[in-house]
Amino acid sequence: MTTLLTKIKAQQLQARKNRATVESALLTTLLGEAAMAGKNDGNRESTVAEVTATIKKFVKNIDSLPVAAQSDISRQEKAILEAFLPKQLTEDELRSILIAEMNLFGIQTVGMRLTMGDLMKFLKDKHAGTYDGGMASKLIKELLA
Repeated sequence: MTTLLTKIKAQQLQARKNRATVESALLTTLLGEAAMAGKNDGNRESTVAEVTATIKKFVKNIDSLPVAAQSDISRQEKAILEAFLPKQLTEDELRSILIAEMNLFGIQTVGMRLTMGDLMKFLKDKHAGTYDGGMASKLIKELLA
């Protein structure tokens, strides 16, 4: 079991013991959904990336509610979920990472041109779940121009 799933399971168990019904119900549902990602792909344990994607999906569902429909419970659920997400890179941090990779690529290769796909693959491989894809795309376009 991934460490993230273990952490969620432990918090879900504690919420049940504390009779925190909103947190317990949310985490029980989250555990089920997160586990399904791995089970549906060869009956294996879910990866941290799959669990993180599931958490982001839950947060996105809460964010998609109209403001008038958002309650104290949905705000509480969002806070619980966001506590499990990795710290997101700021625009400056992401720019620094991309520039460093571009410089390293330039040193290691002669005559090859770095593409947007190369940089997006690098981010996905090395920093999955810690950056905003739209922001990354915008920065890469700026840096490659």
